[in-house]
Amino acid sequence: MLRDAATDIRDAANSIGALTDKFGTRVDPFLDTTEKTIASVRKSLADVGKAAVTINQIAESAQGLVDDNRGPIRDFSQSVLYEFTQFLSEARILVNSLTRLVNRIEQDPTNFLFGDSQKGVKAQ
Repeated sequence: MLRDAATDIRDAANSIGALTDKFGTRVDPFLDTTEKTIASVRKSLADVGKAAVTINQIAESAQGLVDDNRGPIRDFSQSVLYEFTQFLSEARILVNSLTRLVNRIEQDPTNFLFGDSQKGVKAQ
């Protein structure tokens, strides 16, 4: 009985050893892949950190640019923009007047330049 138990224990130990060897051969590639993935994730996180620093610097530069130009932007939006709108309105009126003038000249250039010559001279 003791001998049978010792044999069973030895067989179980051999089975566990074989199972451990199989497990090791299957787990080792997985561990290698996992280590590579972790290294890749660490590098990606480092790159994301660098990108975040760069984006922060760009945002600070943009904020500085806005702060430096706040006055001129306000002046532009309050006065220059209004004046430009007025200019466009007056330019539209000018273009309409010039269009009418050109149409009149094209219809009868002689009449436009010399007046109505068909009236003639009034007889006395």
